[in-house]
Amino acid sequence: MSISRQFSTPLGSARRFLHTARKTSMTKKKLVTYPLCAGQQELWDMERRFPNRGLYNNNAAWRLPRDISPGALRRAADRVGARHPAWRSTFHEGEEGPFQAVHDGVLADFREISAAEGADLEAILEEQASRFVDLEHGLPVRWILISIRGQAPVLLLIAHHIVTDGWSAVTAITELGMFYQEETGGARADLPLPARNYAEFIQEQADWLQSPAGERERRFWREKLSGPLPMLDLPTDRPRPAEPSFRAECFPFAIPAALQRGMRGLAKDAGVRPLTPWLAAWFVFLRHFGGREDLLTTMPVAGRGQEYVGVLGFFVNIMPIRVRCSGADTFRAFLQHTAHALDPVLFRQNRPLPPLSRDMDESTFLSLSQTNFSWHDFNYFGRRDTPLVTAWGPMSDLWHVGGMAWELLRYWHEPEETDICLWIMNLPDNQYGILQYASDLFDRATMERWSGHFLRLVEGTIKAPDNKISQLPLPTETR
Repeated sequence: MSISRQFSTPLGSARRFLHTARKTSMTKKKLVTYPLCAGQQELWDMERRFPNRGLYNNNAAWRLPRDISPGALRRAADRVGARHPAWRSTFHEGEEGPFQAVHDGVLADFREISAAEGADLEAILEEQASRFVDLEHGLPVRWILISIRGQAPVLLLIAHHIVTDGWSAVTAITELGMFYQEETGGARADLPLPARNYAEFIQEQADWLQSPAGERERRFWREKLSGPLPMLDLPTDRPRPAEPSFRAECFPFAIPAALQRGMRGLAKDAGVRPLTPWLAAWFVFLRHFGGREDLLTTMPVAGRGQEYVGVLGFFVNIMPIRVRCSGADTFRAFLQHTAHALDPVLFRQNRPLPPLSRDMDESTFLSLSQTNFSWHDFNYFGRRDTPLVTAWGPMSDLWHVGGMAWELLRYWHEPEETDICLWIMNLPDNQYGILQYASDLFDRATMERWSGHFLRLVEGTIKAPDNKISQLPLPTETR
């Protein structure tokens, strides 16, 4: 989700809606309803601006064992939904603003598709993933089991971004596996209900935004984002269209083991977080291709405290990071500069960016939507002896779910308003990269070329971190 929308929508009073009763078309029972959080409000506004286009259908797909039981998998999906109100909610526009209604006793939207031998799996995945999710009249999450004759089945999870994020997806798949194991006669899924719920998160967020601490945050971000923000002059393959499609494609690329070790060594020697050398290299890369020394990128952060770790919902925050990258600086010095810029952002990661739209113009929104850096750390999930996700080749994942091994076929994908994003996938036993790019602007061949340039730059920072940035191995390819 672009940070431009995160700034653009004011949050209404939560107290007037929380725990009130309304009726919806799905059921005649009185329902528990509550308002939308700041991020949900922005997604709701975008859905109404671009209706019936499936813009925010986050999705991922896994290859399952051939002997999977569809009935047990369906029952497991029902139990995941029963635990999490956000995944059995509908969304509506009321007199005082939009609200979400929680439906009890609703089974999961679980579908099965059978296809003849030789059917095009990728075409089926793409067609299903692009289907509109009707937030007002249906559930925001779909489970689709695809069986092609002669092949192992595939599970496609589609969840509207308004009720999920990457952390929620990992949690849901973990719980699905545990429930499946119990449904097929295995170990009991001993999962206590989360101590907190999403409605409490919304209330806490609203209270905080209206508090003195929330006002201090407004002042902090106004200062950080004051004045004209940098706009990169990235060399696109096509001009920017007047009406963007928001379609994004992914180009995965392997990171050699020597570079993985080298970047960990740089971080250790500098006393910074493991992600910081990668972020610093990304800034150097953007400096070269974007033609600016004043740089700004955004980074998604979990947006949830420890008390909400097991809750499914939309928590993620998109945070801006701004640095000055001079060619006269050494990479080692710039690494420390990047760490100093990153620290206050991560300190604030569990709090939403206050709505600042009245202070921002369209050029500011565009600057905040150009680039993104995303650090996907799967080391947080699973146990040290049995991690949830491990490497399956140099650029793919194997998910250990309910005593089974599921091969990830389709990355957790979402439409993007940013022009280009760098993902670093940090597995317990491997790292690889993904360039996610706006297909309106870039070709896949460009991303293949740029990934090679980026890896050569990384190699140069490891070999000679005391070289000036202007001396690092950057491509002769110009803007």
